[in-house]
Amino acid sequence: YHNSQCSQRYNDKPTINQVVMADKKHWNIKPIKKTGATYRVVYGQRGPGKTFGVLYDAFERYLKDGSKLGIVRRMDEDFIGANSAKAYYDMLIHDANGDNNISDLSDGIYTGVEYYNGRYWLTQPGDDGKNHRTTEYIAYGFSISSAEHYKGTRYNDISQIVFDEFVATKFYLPDEFVQFQNLLSTIIGSRPGI
Repeated sequence: YHNSQCSQRYNDKPTINQVVMADKKHWNIKPIKKTGATYRVVYGQRGPGKTFGVLYDAFERYLKDGSKLGIVRRMDEDFIGANSAKAYYDMLIHDANGDNNISDLSDGIYTGVEYYNGRYWLTQPGDDGKNHRTTEYIAYGFSISSAEHYKGTRYNDISQIVFDEFVATKFYLPDEFVQFQNLLSTIIGSRPGI
C-alpha cells in the first residue's frame, strides 16, 4: 500500500492489488480480502498494523468457524527467542490502546496465546492467577528453511497463510521461491480456496 498502485489483471482476475489504509496510521485488511487474488502482497513502512490486521482477522475467523492460520517465516530462528514470532500475538493481547483483543473477541474465554511446539495455543487464566495453555490452537508456525520437514503432514484446518516479513534486509535463501511454493503445496494439498 505504500504510495504505490500496483494492480495487474490477468483474465480479469487480479494477481496483485493495491492495499489501502483505513486512515493515515492504520492498515485495513478488508480491501485486499475482496480482491480474490491468489497472492496478496502487502508491504510498507513498519508500524501501521499489517501483521496486527492479519492476526486480528484470522482470530475472528477462528472464533467463527475454527479455521487456523499458517504463519510462514524464512528461518527456524524466527520462532526462537523473546522477540521472535513466538511473541507474535502479544500485539493482540496488549495493543496500542492497552486492550486485550484475544479476551475481548472471545468474551473473556481466552486471555492470551502461547507458542509451543510449532503451534500458537490459546491460554486461559487458572486458579493460580497464571495463564495456562488450553487444548485450542489457532495457528501453526512454518519456516521455509525447514520446508522439507513438514511433508507428509496434513494441515486441513488451515484456511489462510501469511508469509510475514517476506522482504529480506540481508539475504534470501537459495531457491527460496521454489521452497516457498513447495511449502504451500504441503500446507494446501489439493484444497481450493486457501
